[in-house]
Amino acid sequence: MNDYMNLGHVEWCRGNKGRAIEMYKKSIKLADKDFEWFTGVMKVDRKYLIKYGIKEFDIPLMIDYLKINS
Repeated sequence: MNDYMNLGHVEWCRGNKGRAIEMYKKSIKLADKDFEWFTGVMKVDRKYLIKYGIKEFDIPLMIDYLKINS
């Protein structure tokens, strides 16, 4: 599940938002749909996402999108 999460981060930072969403959904599925786990990892990794070009404003939007669509 962490591998898909990290791949999601890479795809998002490369501008491939659709592919990132696919990878994030796989990581959530492998975590038995434990969305709290996913949210926790996103919060920890937030600084890296921002460092590599993701706007801080977009991170909670991605989390909300995946919460609704996973």
